[in-house]
Amino acid sequence: MPSKDKKNFLSLNYDKLILAAAVALLAVSGVYLWMSSEQKGKDIDNFKKDIALPPVVQRTPSAPVDDTGYSRVVAVVGNPLALGTNITMLVAPRRTLCFIENCREPMFSEDDICPRCGEKQPDGTGPEESFYPPEGLPDVWRTANNLPLFEAVGHLDSDNDGFTNLEEYYAETDPRDADSRPPFIGYLRVDEIKRQPFPYVLKGKSKGMNDVYTFQINRLTDNRSFNIKTNQVHKDMAPWFVDSYELFNTVEKRPGMKDREVELARIVLTDGAEKITLEEKAEPLYNSFVVTFVCEKWPGFEPVVVRNGQGFEFDGVKYAVPQVLADNSVSVPVVRESDKRRIVIPDKSVPPPVIMPREKKMVEEEKFEKEEVREEEKFEEFEEEEVGEEEEKED
Repeated sequence: MPSKDKKNFLSLNYDKLILAAAVALLAVSGVYLWMSSEQKGKDIDNFKKDIALPPVVQRTPSAPVDDTGYSRVVAVVGNPLALGTNITMLVAPRRTLCFIENCREPMFSEDDICPRCGEKQPDGTGPEESFYPPEGLPDVWRTANNLPLFEAVGHLDSDNDGFTNLEEYYAETDPRDADSRPPFIGYLRVDEIKRQPFPYVLKGKSKGMNDVYTFQINRLTDNRSFNIKTNQVHKDMAPWFVDSYELFNTVEKRPGMKDREVELARIVLTDGAEKITLEEKAEPLYNSFVVTFVCEKWPGFEPVVVRNGQGFEFDGVKYAVPQVLADNSVSVPVVRESDKRRIVIPDKSVPPPVIMPREKKMVEEEKFEKEEVREEEKFEEFEEEEVGEEEEKED
């Protein structure tokens, strides 16, 4: 049977057939690999032709190699990349917590309002300043003045002028320039106010020839008496002298005796700048106040002692103390002579006018201006009372 003979042939030659198939498969694989190798060789040759590498130039005296490019590369490699002083991180910060100190709850960085406390979050340009650290310096101001963005530098004195970076920010001065600093007048303080009597009293008068009067003036400090005439300058009373006088009648009350009418004198003493009115037999005039100014911010500053009505120079600027009122226990107004601006100098217990957000600073300035207006109103009332008392005396 043909089918039976075929089966017998396959069974008898099975191994030989398997071997023949394996040989044929290996032959085909070899041909494929050979063809692939030939193609890669052609691709490499084509690549070399495309890039056209120049021939290597031998270092010989007749053909020296240009070392300029090589030296430039060595210099760059020898100096690693340096970042600017205002760059401290390569990744921008993202807010993950509420900026409010009493909250500090997690929140999304894109939220402008904290969903928990409801407070507005800073954007890096306002008075809350940078996201970190919260010390009162805006990121924009830091960058403009080459100060690190993510370091606490508000307490530092970058230019060694005695003022911190925070003080320079509020004064709008340059934290990198020692010649650009906040004015010391903002740190001037009242150390002490002493009320003192005017050193002279009018004890009496005498009428001489040609109706010329001589006035007896006593000095309280040593109880010494001076007899001087109008416009006469006594060396021991200088610079004070009698500028003018007037006579007036008054009723003198005498215990156990009948009242009588007497004639008294009223003189005007002047030192050329200030005028003081003294009445005969009157009590000492307590119109003088001595103010002591100090400035702890200024190294080696000597206290300035000024009497009301006098002037003084401070930080290269001239000021005057026009009037110290009796109720000025914590502040004294001074006037800058250059523009007649009135400045109130507070008591030494008042901290420097910094370390506050600018919004709060504006509120404080408005409050300060209102206090100045009240001080001026008090001064005007004081002057009106003095005028009224003088008119009553004249009547």
